[in-house]
Amino acid sequence: MDKFAILAVNVYPAEDKFVMPYMKGNAFDFVPLHGNEEFAEKEWGARGYPTNFLIDPQGRTIYRLGPMRGEAEERRFELQIRLLLDRNEREQSRKSD
Repeated sequence: MDKFAILAVNVYPAEDKFVMPYMKGNAFDFVPLHGNEEFAEKEWGARGYPTNFLIDPQGRTIYRLGPMRGEAEERRFELQIRLLLDRNEREQSRKSD
């Protein structure tokens, strides 16, 4: 992982055949994970689906967002990514000084 990762877990096996077409149709370029509801709740505290996670290079969950419905939620997620990237740039700059 370079700067961040986005994780998405499909917990509904009956929907497996729809996941990749959905990902491609929305131009998502990350690989979705496969699990079940018990795993998602235990490992990630996800109770509603989809739940989106922004993970930093150290593996920490930086931001958690439920279903993105509308431009405001998409913008909020974009801003969280920008904040994470800016923070990483500052940390890299300090290391090189």
